[in-house]
Amino acid sequence: MARAGRLSAVRRELRTDMRLMTIDFVVNAVLGSDLVPRPVRYAGYRALGMPTSTPNVLPGLRISGSRRRLSLGAGTFLNRDCFIEAVAPVTVGAGCQFGPQVMVLTSHHERLADGRIERKATPRPVRIGDRAWIGARAVILPGVTIGDDVVIAAGAVVTKDCLAPGTYAGVPARPVGGVDRGVDRGVDRGVARGVDRDRRAGDGRTPAAGTLTLITQKESTKKEQAG
Repeated sequence: MARAGRLSAVRRELRTDMRLMTIDFVVNAVLGSDLVPRPVRYAGYRALGMPTSTPNVLPGLRISGSRRRLSLGAGTFLNRDCFIEAVAPVTVGAGCQFGPQVMVLTSHHERLADGRIERKATPRPVRIGDRAWIGARAVILPGVTIGDDVVIAAGAVVTKDCLAPGTYAGVPARPVGGVDRGVDRGVDRGVARGVDRDRRAGDGRTPAAGTLTLITQKESTKKEQAG
């Protein structure tokens, strides 16, 4: 009886794994392909239960975990080859910009009382507000909240909440620039220096965040004075 019970459990696990592998293949390999137009990718995500309100997702997006836990707001843009671990909910607001190869993680491993690391992951949700700009290869760690109008510099590692509007850079990410409200709503003066060529594949209204040159207002002023 015990052996039959183990075999039954193994068969259930195999069926679950095969189902997940099939869905992962469709979500990541098929819909994430360069051969799939953005409107088709958007329709596929919606058909598979992903609560996205934007078609502006470029090829290469890889979703680990449940696609149903990933919510993308209207007007949000994801550049190429982003990775989002949706073990816990990942909520991205409206009008956000993700550069290439941005990574969002949600599984955390606690340190036990004896000093060892817990093997079983604890899911921690990530929340990103409206109009946030996430530079290329930035890493968002589990449990972090990023506020409205926040800019995360390319290559930054976000280990804690970044709530106040402004620019955050470094490892770990720290505030490095304020906000010039007269230039743009919640975006530093030097944010939109570069525009990724991938925007040409879109509708012309959504700038990409892939080649952002993040320059603080102070640095920008110095350059203007030097010129």
